This record gives sequence, structure tokens and C-alpha cells, in this order.
Amino acid sequence: MLVIEIKSVKQFQEVIKKYRVVVVDVWTSWCSPCIKYKPVFRDVARDYESLNYVVFCTLNPEDSEELFNFVINELKVTEVPTTIVFVNGKEEKRVKGYMGRDALKSIVNSCIELTS
Repeated sequence: MLVIEIKSVKQFQEVIKKYRVVVVDVWTSWCSPCIKYKPVFRDVARDYESLNYVVFCTLNPEDSEELFNFVINELKVTEVPTTIVFVNGKEEKRVKGYMGRDALKSIVNSCIELTS
């Protein structure tokens, strides 16, 4: 499992409970920086594939009204792309906008250290 596509709030909640570190890319299809970020996000996800307690997910609020409302009202995302890292079910880091491979890896590594 490289990157999980979140398609419902229930699925999101299940993933958050199952994994210690969850890295979420909130994106939309019309967003140029989101499209540019997608291969970076997937590439970094490959680096952590062997860690069974870390998972990378994408969440597109355009997929359903339920997800749209969840992203706006619960996750409080105001711009895309936004990367949110959850550690043990709680939000630990949030970055708005595009970021490169090294920046993403640095954030993920700092969150993994919190689980040690």
C-alpha cells in the first residue's frame, strides 16, 4: 500500500486509528501546485513503505459533499495543497502550499521521532 485515497469520513477515521503516523495531502484537481506536489508526495511515501505504522493518504474534498464539509469544518483547511501529519490520532504538523521532497521528509521524520 503506497498511498491511500480517502473517499469517506469513516475511512479517514479508521486510518487515523489504525496507524501511528498518518500523512494527509488535501488537494483538488484544479490546483496547479497540487498537481505539481502529487509526484513528490508519492515519491516520499515510497521511502516509508517499509514502516508499517506510517501511512500516506490523499484527500480530495471534491469527491463528495461529506468530504468537502469535513475538510472545511473539521480539518479547517483553507487552501490547497495542505499537508497534515497526525501522530497517534492528533494533528501534529500542518503545512499550506507546495513543498519539496526534503521539506516533506523532514516533517515526516520529526513526527516519527515523536512515536519513539
